[in-house]
Amino acid sequence: SEPISVWVAVCGSIPQGTSENFLPELIALTHASGARIAIDTSGPALALALEAGADLLAPTVEELAEICPGFEATGGDSLEALAPVIGDIARRYPGALLVSAGKQGAVWTDGRQMVRSVPEAITPVNTVGAGDTLLASWLAHQEQTTAERLAGAVTDAAMTCLSTGTF
Repeated sequence: SEPISVWVAVCGSIPQGTSENFLPELIALTHASGARIAIDTSGPALALALEAGADLLAPTVEELAEICPGFEATGGDSLEALAPVIGDIARRYPGALLVSAGKQGAVWTDGRQMVRSVPEAITPVNTVGAGDTLLASWLAHQEQTTAERLAGAVTDAAMTCLSTGTF
């Protein structure tokens, strides 16, 4: 496992009208302060964060496909089949990827190692917040091994799907 770090998490959509330099500047400031930064967003903001060297990106498979030429994810693709392509993407950039794929689970890779975890089968009630839970749980359990961390984060995300509302 990695040493305990201070993390800044940026989650959700970047407000319209925000400078295109916002994420690259925030990433640089975070690194200058000695902290690490995790970004969970989509579209152009995700692409900017990838290029600017965020320490961890937490997209869904579909969000990653939107910004990476040649990477296509369809509902029929298994996470297992997509894992090598996700690894190739991670090797081209300095940060790690925590990629979620719903009931197929998630994969974490830094381009050198890759870990995949699949949740127990459940009947989801509400999937809102599952991705946020995945990232929050991953960041909260830095003392665990990568495999333990991912398995716990995937389980926590699945449990979020059993809630009838949001918190």
